[in-house]
Amino acid sequence: MLSTNELKNYASLRGLSLRDIEAYCDLTAGHISQILNGERPLTEDNHRKIANAINAAYAAKLNGTFKRSPLDENKNAVKDSDGGDDTKPVPKGRKTPASK
Repeated sequence: MLSTNELKNYASLRGLSLRDIEAYCDLTAGHISQILNGERPLTEDNHRKIANAINAAYAAKLNGTFKRSPLDENKNAVKDSDGGDDTKPVPKGRKTPASK
């Protein structure tokens, strides 16, 4: 199993960004980033998903079928769901401004 640094280098050497990897995996770019930066644990399942996505994205680049995920108005990748309306749920965040 590759370490997080080795996975980062593996993707980087192939010219792939987090968004490129995200397009070929069911993890978001933010989640992948947190894993690769050590903010979330690297599980065997996530390792497999990320490594497979890197391989798939690189293969697609080589054979000319590579495409990035479309982005919504907030520049978040829009994932194809189970035949839904191709929209991403609104992320939850603070509802009031931060106090000073």
